[in-house]
Amino acid sequence: MLVNNVEYKLRLAEYGDEENILKLYRSILGTTGCTWSEEYPSMTEIISDIKMKSLYYLTDHQGKLIAVATAGSLDELDDLIWDSRMTKPCELARIGVLPSLHNKGIASKLLGAVIEDCKSRGYNGMRFLVSKTNNNALRLYGKFGFRNVGEVFRYGHDFYCYYKMIS
Repeated sequence: MLVNNVEYKLRLAEYGDEENILKLYRSILGTTGCTWSEEYPSMTEIISDIKMKSLYYLTDHQGKLIAVATAGSLDELDDLIWDSRMTKPCELARIGVLPSLHNKGIASKLLGAVIEDCKSRGYNGMRFLVSKTNNNALRLYGKFGFRNVGEVFRYGHDFYCYYKMIS
């Protein structure tokens, strides 16, 4: 994957990557729009996501982790009302880019690659929650044609519900 003439590599996270992922998650705490805390996301989510083969791991040309995203059959949002055409939806969660690399197009390339991989894995829709205060994420999802289909209060925060058919 090429972003601004810099080569990046995307792969599924593996056992042994956990500490790097947790360090990246912690680096994002306190950034604008971030609803995460010291307790979430935790090693529990990381290990579960790796086990389900749903955690994407993006590295720079030196092999340093710079971004992650989870997309798969998480079933965390099943209780909400979604488009009935999504017969095999995946859920996008815990997407993050190192703060020093924000606004450089990395999240766009990551999301595009994750969507394509999810299509190839047979998912026909993608759904997720996004913080109402995360303006960068809201712009990103708008560029990709995701639709805001409602609001929900969860985990102590207000979120928008977004989805898109992907097949």
